[in-house]
Amino acid sequence: MDARPPGSPRSLTREVLDLAAPAVLSGFVQMAYHWVNQAWVGRLPDGTTATAALSVASYTVWAFHALTMLLGVGLTALVGRYAGGGRQAVARWVAAQGLRWSIVL
Repeated sequence: MDARPPGSPRSLTREVLDLAAPAVLSGFVQMAYHWVNQAWVGRLPDGTTATAALSVASYTVWAFHALTMLLGVGLTALVGRYAGGGRQAVARWVAAQGLRWSIVL
């Protein structure tokens, strides 16, 4: 818990670390999940084929997740920028384009 009074400035480095820590932890949890999967699948009788299939599936899921996150974060930033700047029509157009691309993905 922060002992400073509300409204006092915080270090920018501390702010970034506070925001980044959950994302980094999430990445480590996902990586550990895939390692455990590969360890269990490697114990199957035909472990080589199963491990290769699991690796391909894991990479595919990761690639789709990366694409959707790229779209989501970029779209949020653009819509927020235009809506905050008072350009509601452009914000709606960008949101519509993002929705279309998310359906394509």
